[in-house]
Amino acid sequence: GVLDAMTKPEWLERKKSDRVLQQQAQEERQKEQREWEEQQLAKERAQGPTAAAHAEASAQAASAGSTVSFKGRGPAPSSVRVKETFEAFAKLKRWTVRSAQPPRAGEEAFDGTVQFETGKGARLCIAHMQDREQLINEHPIELRILSAEEEASAWERPFPCPAQPSAAQPRPPPAVPTIPDEEVIYTPGLLVR
Repeated sequence: GVLDAMTKPEWLERKKSDRVLQQQAQEERQKEQREWEEQQLAKERAQGPTAAAHAEASAQAASAGSTVSFKGRGPAPSSVRVKETFEAFAKLKRWTVRSAQPPRAGEEAFDGTVQFETGKGARLCIAHMQDREQLINEHPIELRILSAEEEASAWERPFPCPAQPSAAQPRPPPAVPTIPDEEVIYTPGLLVR
């Protein structure tokens, strides 16, 4: 073919020119994107504060219903396993997984929450996982999309709040705060154990 007839210097020169053309095309696309974003920002400013509020409300509506709650029996999966399982459907914002109170003594259980970037991602996940057997680490799970109220409260406290002692009970001495090993919360860029 053509490459067989080319000498090594010719081939290197052609490869170099292809890279330059690709870089120029990428820079042009980035420039067009910046110009479009500037135009959109100018339109929003011209329309006033009500347009900005409407745009923010639209963004919130697009992400409404984007949180999926799951629970299952067996040992708690790792945070990485949860991410891999759910990110197969759509990009994630954040997720949690922890050991849960088992329904019967001697059993292990887990639960967690996954927030997709859009509600569409959550619906796609539910649809696909309900069509097939829903498994994490070879253990069956139950899934559901959280309501707006549940979704808001799901991320308020990253860890379950311990029961508060009543005023009649004496308070135990303060302990050094620790996080149970079986509870892992992941927020992109931050892993807490």
